[in-house]
Amino acid sequence: MAIKDFEKALEIDPKYSEAFFHLGKSRLASKDVMQAEKDFKKALDMSDKPEIYEGLGLCFHMKQEYEEAVNHFTDAISKDPTNVQFCRSLSRCYYDQDKFEQSITCLEKARALLKEPDANVYYELGLSLFAERQYKKCLKTLKEALKNDPHESFQPDIYYHLGLAYCREEKFEKAIFPLTKCIDRIPSDIRYTHERAKAYQMIEMHTEAVADFNTVIKRNPQNAHAYFRRAFSLKALKEFA
Repeated sequence: MAIKDFEKALEIDPKYSEAFFHLGKSRLASKDVMQAEKDFKKALDMSDKPEIYEGLGLCFHMKQEYEEAVNHFTDAISKDPTNVQFCRSLSRCYYDQDKFEQSITCLEKARALLKEPDANVYYELGLSLFAERQYKKCLKTLKEALKNDPHESFQPDIYYHLGLAYCREEKFEKAIFPLTKCIDRIPSDIRYTHERAKAYQMIEMHTEAVADFNTVIKRNPQNAHAYFRRAFSLKALKEFA
């Protein structure tokens, strides 16, 4: 419906760059990347607004043409260095290329620009720090995300990475709480139950570990790793058969 309205606006005024820009955004949201790119380019012919460069960057990012995407996001930032969203877009582009150091740099800049805390920035920064194996910083950053009212859809993943980071730091007892939070929110995701089972096992809570491994195996009978780990907990419980 938005696309139809913007197209109608352009019938009235074919040189209305704002309509081309929003038409491009609407097409991008509809996954019509090729047409969105054309709309953003038409908007750019009429205006030099930085958000148009970001729109083009998003098109190239979606097409996995990362070099072009980085160039456009960088252009957007150079035209408006105070825009947090541009830094986030560039960071995600680097993250998807496994360039986690560059992703962290972008998000650190975004965080410095914030006038008030933004859970999304802390969440994305936490993921990049985890990927770069900076677990202590990751824990601190994801806790900041939770303090600032993150969207419900992000909360399980925040708790999941908190649990994983605690495990990487060999603080398995501390991992139980966030992993349980994941399970409470999305009990159908067996990744959460599997990770909690492993944490239970590492602190020798083998009865609880077996219960979690049982759940994982029931939902995925082909999970060899869960069988293997469950055997160790059963052995510790002297259930040798």
